[in-house]
Amino acid sequence: MAIFAGRTRRGERYVHLFTEERNSDIVKKVHLKNNSFFMVSLIEHKSDVNYNVIMQVFRYITFIREDYEKEQEKLHAGISKTEGFRYPPVLPVIFYDGAENWTATVRLHDRVLLSDILGKYIPDYHCLLIQLNEYSNEELMKKRDELSILMLIDKLKSAGDYARLNEEMEEDYLKIVLDGSPEYLLKLMFMSLRGKVRKKRCDYIGRVNRSGMV
Repeated sequence: MAIFAGRTRRGERYVHLFTEERNSDIVKKVHLKNNSFFMVSLIEHKSDVNYNVIMQVFRYITFIREDYEKEQEKLHAGISKTEGFRYPPVLPVIFYDGAENWTATVRLHDRVLLSDILGKYIPDYHCLLIQLNEYSNEELMKKRDELSILMLIDKLKSAGDYARLNEEMEEDYLKIVLDGSPEYLLKLMFMSLRGKVRKKRCDYIGRVNRSGMV
C-alpha cells in the first residue's frame, strides 16, 4: 500500500506503510498559512463495515508522526528532543461507500478495555465519518468540483443508478467542473468510470468522453 504525503498541488512522494496489502488508504499533507504550517489528512476507504478500523487508523497515525520525526531529525539532528518540537496534527477520515449504514465505532476508547475508568490516561481520538449513501446526486453536483464527480462515480452500483444520474445531471455539468482540471485527475476519473462500466454501455460514459477526459 502506498500513501500520499506531498504538498497540496505541488509535489508528492510515496511511502510503503506496512508489508500487508492495503489499497484504500490515502495520506495527504495539506499546507496552511502560506506553507508555514501543515496538517495531515488520513483517509481510510471502506466498502464494508470493519470494526477494527479505528485501531488500523491508530497505527497509521503513529507511523505518520514517526516518519515526520525522522524527516525533521535528518534536517536538524536532535530537534525532536527539544521543548519546542511539535508533531503535525492528523485528521483521520473514514470514507465509507457501502450500501448499509456504518455501525462500527469511530472512537478509540470504545475498543479499549477499562477506558471508561482510566479515562484521560488512555489515548483517545475520534474519526470523521463520511458515508456516501447520505449524499444525494443533487447535493454532490452542487459542490461542482472534481471530488464530487469521483463520489458520483462511486455511487454507481446498478443500472438504475446510471439511469438516475443521467436524468439528474445537467448537460453542461461536466464541462463546467472539469474545465482547467489537471490531467492526472481527468485520467483518474475516467479510469474509475471505465472500471464501473466494463460490461455495460451507458450514455454517461459517452458524456464524460465528450467532456474531454479522453
